[in-house]
Amino acid sequence: GFVTREELALFRQLLTVSGIGCTTALAIVGIGEAKNIRQAIRLQNTAYLRRAKRLGEKGASNIVLALAGKMVEDWEE
Repeated sequence: GFVTREELALFRQLLTVSGIGCTTALAIVGIGEAKNIRQAIRLQNTAYLRRAKRLGEKGASNIVLALAGKMVEDWEE
């Protein structure tokens, strides 16, 4: 399960990115607090995202391209 609703919302948003599956999305959620992960995406900090196992430069770049323009409110339920 997820500790917070924010983590669940982030997980669901990550699943919308082409090439990101459940395992990779869980690994990304596990690298830090959801707010820090969202900030890394907004700032296009692919190095932070690549801390997740199974996520390389291409996957991290895809996440940034797909989600960087999303506002925090879009991620919450």
